[in-house]
Amino acid sequence: MIPSSKIQKDLWEFIENAVLDDPESLLTYCHQRIKVAFSNFESETVLIRKINTVNFPFDFRHGSLMKWMYYGIYQYPISQSIRKILKPSDVFIDAGANIGYFSAIALDIVGKDGEVHSFEPVPEYFRYLMKVKKLNPALHLFINNSALGETPGMVTMVINSENIGGNTVISQLFEEYLIKERINVPVIRLDTYLQEHVKGRIGLIKIDVEGFEYPLLRGLQHYLETAPALPPIICEILPKAYPILETSLAEFAEYMSEYDYQPRLVSNHAKTIELSELDDETDVLFLQKK
Repeated sequence: MIPSSKIQKDLWEFIENAVLDDPESLLTYCHQRIKVAFSNFESETVLIRKINTVNFPFDFRHGSLMKWMYYGIYQYPISQSIRKILKPSDVFIDAGANIGYFSAIALDIVGKDGEVHSFEPVPEYFRYLMKVKKLNPALHLFINNSALGETPGMVTMVINSENIGGNTVISQLFEEYLIKERINVPVIRLDTYLQEHVKGRIGLIKIDVEGFEYPLLRGLQHYLETAPALPPIICEILPKAYPILETSLAEFAEYMSEYDYQPRLVSNHAKTIELSELDDETDVLFLQKK
């Protein structure tokens, strides 16, 4: 989950890019945004509501941003991109699923013949994923209580005290006062998981792992080298993590270019960008060059 400042950045980026290309989505966003502004839910409220065909528990104890999810406009460019790219019967990979909002959107799209594979290492939020799975027994949601990376094993994750989606294995990203606790979590390679558990067509991979996206994608290397066709990837990129990891955005860009991936804005799929020039948290869509 993202802080309100990030929501404002996403809002203006969406308006700038969508007003001409997708005016209907912009109108929907503005209409629902008004509802968010005037809605008032008790902090202890828990509601089961459908995201189209999928049952989802909206637990307002997780903070006010739950209202954005309830009205369908949380990280709206990402949800719109998922709806645009993903097809019925596809496989969707949700790396850093948190409480499963995007997993639920994907479940609705892929339907009973598709699959959603979600990865969330924090036990509290993994239990939320378990609720989503239990509420939708006819759908194929596979949940994994692990992180994804290049080197299998165990790693220490720091839990953010103010932002339920701000948990990371890169502890230097946090001021000490923001760290609620440290936990040990298992790490697996995504390419190994896909080889062992996924047989269908992967329609889309979504990655939101608070700066650990490059190690995660290096753990996808075997799949990238051998798959007959590579899927689009929606990836949150956190530039300030790269010096801590002793690498660079230029190296990451070169790695993705080896597999003919071209970075574009999630809020405008036609707009290409330079990864090495990013200086702030950015949601990027990687598409293979045609």
